[in-house]
Amino acid sequence: MKLFKVLYYISFLFIKYKIIRSGKKRYFNLFIYILKKKPTKICEIGVYTGERSYEIIKLSSLLNDGSTIYYGYDLFEDISKKMIKKEFSKQPLSKYQVKKNLDGLDVHEIKLIKGNTLITLNNKKNKNYFDMIFIDGGHSINTIKCDFLNLKEKIKINKSIIFDDYYYNKGLEKKAGCNFILKKRDPIFKFKIFKGTDYHNNDDHGRFGISLLEAKRIK
Repeated sequence: MKLFKVLYYISFLFIKYKIIRSGKKRYFNLFIYILKKKPTKICEIGVYTGERSYEIIKLSSLLNDGSTIYYGYDLFEDISKKMIKKEFSKQPLSKYQVKKNLDGLDVHEIKLIKGNTLITLNNKKNKNYFDMIFIDGGHSINTIKCDFLNLKEKIKINKSIIFDDYYYNKGLEKKAGCNFILKKRDPIFKFKIFKGTDYHNNDDHGRFGISLLEAKRIK
């Protein structure tokens, strides 16, 4: 029965991301990672509406008999229009709305942390704690850099930090995205750009591609 549920859910995700929402096909790599690594302790930076969170938690929970622990960080309703512009971001739902969207999941624990990650992540607790970290919050280079520095010691060895917004556009990558992470190549990580690129148009930068970047901790 458990295998049937997992296969059913995988089929659902495949249809949703490869066909119905082909403009978001890069996210399918998240679910491939979960299938391979079966993470039970997950951190997501940038919860937004909780849609992706729900799918990540759901699949992890199915694979781990409900033992998943999830931490979701966002500014939620506290984000300002100025911050949205600065971070190349979008207006997220309120913390209450996201919590409501995640209610009913068969999971050990869900924690939603509201605030700027420059502050909420700036602590030394829970080293080597997470099995999977997904960074898709503020898109400015400074914010991504700070999120990475605050989280790099909190991912277990042989597990991965996955970044959204690896850009294929030289003008855009100078201001935003995680391209600089790959260029600097922190020696405790092995890097890989996932297959599957989505393309969008922007008034300032024209057409650009987006992929996911994996940083697997190796020591």
